[in-house]
Amino acid sequence: AAQLSKAGICVVSGFAHGIDRAAHQGALREIGSTIAVLGTGPDLIYPAINKDLWRQISAQGLIISEFAPGTKPEGNNFPHRNRIVSGLALGVLVVEGALASGSLITARLALAQGREVFALPGPANLKTYQGCHQLIREGAGLVQDAADILQELEPVLGRIVSGAKVESVPQKEPTDQDQLVIFRYLHTQGPTQIDALTRHVHWPADKVSSILLLMEVQGWVVQHPGMVYSLGT
Repeated sequence: AAQLSKAGICVVSGFAHGIDRAAHQGALREIGSTIAVLGTGPDLIYPAINKDLWRQISAQGLIISEFAPGTKPEGNNFPHRNRIVSGLALGVLVVEGALASGSLITARLALAQGREVFALPGPANLKTYQGCHQLIREGAGLVQDAADILQELEPVLGRIVSGAKVESVPQKEPTDQDQLVIFRYLHTQGPTQIDALTRHVHWPADKVSSILLLMEVQGWVVQHPGMVYSLGT
């Protein structure tokens, strides 16, 4: 993070303890900019151990949240806020993550948003790196140092500076088979509450939530109050 910050890259992370904290600190150490995306209301410092980091980012960077003041750190908030982390970024680096980790959710969101995805390899026998290895097998950029990321982002940075736009070809339906099941059900049934949708597809609730989150980012579905979903316009 420090090397990227030194090169003029703003580091975006989730303000959690551990890798997130290290990323923010690395950027601040080089007098660079960093953005913390919270999974709580903007008035809560969570985890409390990051109180010192909160003060530093407030003075030197940016702290943002989509949640209302007073919102507690509920479990579903964190994977949901990850779409903002990836959406703000040119590329997403997964430093560590198991196969079912939030880091992989962020990587999937980044791909759906057309962002670059990078992963740091680790020991083959550690489950905490299995997610990284899977991403690399699927085509994520293998990263050994910051230079690898800067080299890959150079064409993207060039397009931004020149103001070039990348046109996308609209699709009628999702190509992912799981998304297609949900898409066609909502097309037939109309707005549906998430519990009813979960009962219909017979999938675990966390799987349905993850798929809907990706579909929301891609514009296939829209979430309404009460966790009701309908097709996007």
